Amino acid sequence: MSMNKYLALIDSYLNKRISFNEFSSHIESLYSSSLEYDSYPENITDFIENVYEKSTYASENLAKNNHDRGYGLIDSNEYYEWLEKMKQDNIHLWKMYG
Repeated sequence: MSMNKYLALIDSYLNKRISFNEFSSHIESLYSSSLEYDSYPENITDFIENVYEKSTYASENLAKNNHDRGYGLIDSNEYYEWLEKMKQDNIHLWKMYG
């Protein structure tokens, strides 16, 4: 899987073409098997890891008062907002690979 497909997956989620659960499933698959991290500079691998790791702490419908929030869990809306900011902070990746 190439970086442009990874970024396209992020865009699909941010453009609401796929659900959080679909995104989470695909991102996990990419992270665990398809992306070749050694071929990218450290700042890009950091981006890839941050997007994936944050998704593992997100849940589709986490209640605001859920005790799991004490363990750092967030709901999918919070993840969406975080990912939007992450994209803006790393927009140069879309210019390089998108």
